[in-house]
Amino acid sequence: MTYPWHAIWAVDFEFRAPRGGHPEPRCVVAHDIISGRRVRRWREPDAPGACPYGTGPDELFVAYNAS
Repeated sequence: MTYPWHAIWAVDFEFRAPRGGHPEPRCVVAHDIISGRRVRRWREPDAPGACPYGTGPDELFVAYNAS
């Protein structure tokens, strides 16, 4: 099958939601449906870090809840 994208990233985040506070992402898992590549990253306590998967114009981002 041919896609118009170089990658299709299915992404899921796990959050910690302190009472009365904003949700804080704890980890992310991203799976590229085209290549089969999978990325798993825990958030470092003091740094947000770089995005571990592509975000270019030829990459599709798919998530159920990514607010």
